[in-house]
Amino acid sequence: MTDTEPVHPSQIERYFEQVLSTGDEANLPLVHDVLDDSPDRWYGQLVVTVYDSLSDHQDREDVLPYAAAVELLRGYVRLRNRLLLTLTDKHAYSLTLDPTAALLAGDYLYTAAFSSLRSRPDSSAVLNRC
Repeated sequence: MTDTEPVHPSQIERYFEQVLSTGDEANLPLVHDVLDDSPDRWYGQLVVTVYDSLSDHQDREDVLPYAAAVELLRGYVRLRNRLLLTLTDKHAYSLTLDPTAALLAGDYLYTAAFSSLRSRPDSSAVLNRC
């Protein structure tokens, strides 16, 4: 295993911004708020680190879409978690979300994650290198 420079969060963000650039403007503020809640991109960095440690090829451009997909799914889970907390809380909650907007934004994040996975022309080649 070789020591490599850690991936910068902005490298991962570049990929999910490409996927999110074609989105519905009405739901994007909520999507961006959820993604900005966790600026460290720790899980995406973990994906890149695991790839670096298992692969003989050190081309991070191959794995960054997968790291972006993990971060988009992380945002989806965080948004759904907030929504469940909002809907089950018997008292007024300071982060009350519009359920329809939150569900649509969550679905958008989920779809964007899988779009990021498909953004590489030959996804199987990357996985076969590991």
